[in-house]
Amino acid sequence: MLTFEELHTIVAKLNITDDIFFYKMAQNRGFCEELIQITLSKPDIRVIKSETEKFIRNIGSKSVRVDLLCEDSTGKHYQVEMQKADDDDHIKRVRYNASNVDTTIAETGIDYRDMPDLYMIYITKNDFLQGNKTIYHVERRLAETGKLVYNGINEIYINTRIDDGTLIAALMKLFKKSDHYNDLRFPKTSKQLKYLKETQEGVNSMCDLVQDFAKEYANQQVENRNVSLAKEMLTDNEPIAKIQKYSKLTLEKIQELAKEMGKTIVA
Repeated sequence: MLTFEELHTIVAKLNITDDIFFYKMAQNRGFCEELIQITLSKPDIRVIKSETEKFIRNIGSKSVRVDLLCEDSTGKHYQVEMQKADDDDHIKRVRYNASNVDTTIAETGIDYRDMPDLYMIYITKNDFLQGNKTIYHVERRLAETGKLVYNGINEIYINTRIDDGTLIAALMKLFKKSDHYNDLRFPKTSKQLKYLKETQEGVNSMCDLVQDFAKEYANQQVENRNVSLAKEMLTDNEPIAKIQKYSKLTLEKIQELAKEMGKTIVA
């Protein structure tokens, strides 16, 4: 368990680019709305629904947890993801996420022409597209004619590295600050930052979340060690009862690992 002082020290250093802090910021609809308005340069957008950490389960295939999913007053949907790591194929990640989000926003029996527009807003730490821009918009065009072919999916990539003097770049600078939250250009973002950083209620809610995250992280580390041990024992063709005893994993989990490894379980 972290001490009260340790929790406050951690919270003081967090900024919006940190997953745990972005999660709390995104619970505020005003922040979500302002982020989308500035990203699309459309101040009239009104967010009517927002969900954080939405888990999309796929039976038999890779499931997805999206950071933020919003819907506006016209029926358009927005998926926002904050990704600081660079050890992933960002573009293919967006592709996979979009296909999964589509399955959640499309009503049963919907005609394809009535599929709602989806905006995939993907924020990264570095300028992985290397165009020296803060924001990039992807378009689908016919190679032969250059004609734009729109399918309702809008890919937008933003990075916090490049400051190209735009309003979205200014917002990304605010995202990286842990002690500055009075920018009049971004009143809704500043208000939520001030609440989480300066009010007793907001700071306490962040401390609780950090404590829960620390517990979850510790439990995940134990789970990872148990999985590694089980894999080693499966490789050595140890009996299933012995693997269960020392790894503390369920029979179902061990069977799943064995299937992934192409191993036959020894009774």
